Amino acid sequence: MLHLMLAGIFRVGGGGGAIDDMQPQRRASNSMKGSPVMHAVPPPVPVNLQELLSEYPGHIERLQEVLDSVAQRQGGAAAPFELAVWALEGRLESFLLEARRELEAAKSTGDAELTAAAEAKARLMSQIARKHVWQTDEGLWEYFGN
Repeated sequence: MLHLMLAGIFRVGGGGGAIDDMQPQRRASNSMKGSPVMHAVPPPVPVNLQELLSEYPGHIERLQEVLDSVAQRQGGAAAPFELAVWALEGRLESFLLEARRELEAAKSTGDAELTAAAEAKARLMSQIARKHVWQTDEGLWEYFGN
């Protein structure tokens, strides 16, 4: 469902339609909002997500990529903060799906240690996929909400 909401905002390509391959779609806008605020620094990945994903720096980089895409987007009907939230939700959902696939693969090996690690990762990805864990991040709002 989230994938469908993002369809009008992002072009999904490669990777079998994975949300991970999102790139901002440039669209003309007849919005009266004016030009977007230009920031000297990239948008911040929410602090809670950085802390929870400290053992997965590649995941933090992938979150940064979608936030950067939103920051570079020009115009559009949706507010930048909404776009950032949707982009993060999509990427976090993809993390959860990947972790579930890894868990199934680990279970099929019969390796108890590998399965335990995959279960822990799947639990973490399930936890961070919940918006309340990160949506109230002040840095995200300060960057995109103004």
